[in-house]
Amino acid sequence: MYTVTVVNAVGGDIWPQIQTNTTKFDSEIFFQASNGFYISLINIVDGGTFTPATNLPVSAPDIATNIQISATFTTNSTDGSISNNVPEEWMQKMHGIYTTNYVAAATNDYDLDGYSTADEFLMSSDPTDSNDFLRISSLTLDGSGNPIVKWITDYDDDFQLPPFRIDVTTNISASGSWASDQHLNKNRYRRAVYKHNHIG
Repeated sequence: MYTVTVVNAVGGDIWPQIQTNTTKFDSEIFFQASNGFYISLINIVDGGTFTPATNLPVSAPDIATNIQISATFTTNSTDGSISNNVPEEWMQKMHGIYTTNYVAAATNDYDLDGYSTADEFLMSSDPTDSNDFLRISSLTLDGSGNPIVKWITDYDDDFQLPPFRIDVTTNISASGSWASDQHLNKNRYRRAVYKHNHIG
């Protein structure tokens, strides 16, 4: 028999707290960062360190022993070298982009849809789904002839972004002629497609 115990740290949870298994079967430990934190390191005492993950299989040691698991949950931060300052927690917790190089993760286009992770953060779309990106869903007129523009985007209450703005111009070649159109009905639709903290 062998026993796997976990040490919970501030900023997240590790479970199950304790497992007792025969030396013929592996164990599995799960990790979840709390809001405001991300998993930066997983550690097996006297067994090495591992990159962030949602679960860690523990191989049966073939002997009677005690295996202790811990993890470091780091306070969420943004990287100043990323122009859009994509939160590391958002990349890791919401989309499973587990990495130790968040600068590269923010500039990468995981789903090959032409938008980087930083772009998708600003669009509130899923950087791992090539069919999910900000786009106009309809353009109609109201009873007074004013245009109504609607778009579909995901929304996350943990990472509230400023409302989208629609600018208009009567001279597309004049860069200084763009201005916010106060007559447009700016609607934001919400879609529940993520597993965590999204509402429909």
